[in-house]
Amino acid sequence: MEAVLKAVTSEESIRKSATRFNIPFNTLKDRVKAGKCYGPSLGRKCVFNEDEKKEIEKHLLSKLNFGLTLIELRRLAFEFAETNNFCRYPRLAGKDWLYGFLLRKPEATRVNRVMAFNKEEVQHFCSNLE
Repeated sequence: MEAVLKAVTSEESIRKSATRFNIPFNTLKDRVKAGKCYGPSLGRKCVFNEDEKKEIEKHLLSKLNFGLTLIELRRLAFEFAETNNFCRYPRLAGKDWLYGFLLRKPEATRVNRVMAFNKEEVQHFCSNLE
């Protein structure tokens, strides 16, 4: 039974394992629930893992006074993906990724907005504008 549970948690769904090992589906499902082991995750896989997401967030926070636009942020994410062999066309991260990232990591942009709008920064901007 341990081999069956291991197959369910690592590579197969419960239904496939049940038919492969000739075990009733409900029995195997109950055993899996009792052992609190889960099968392969459903849905789409994330492009970046947690370490890569933290690295992008850290890079955004390091550019506090620079203030990236949404297009620049998408380009930055694409360049990061390209260096990690996620190469795709049109050389920008998608809008879905961008808005999802901004929802998941609001502090990366919230701090940027607060830091960018103070008296010194406005004066610096105006002096550069002239």
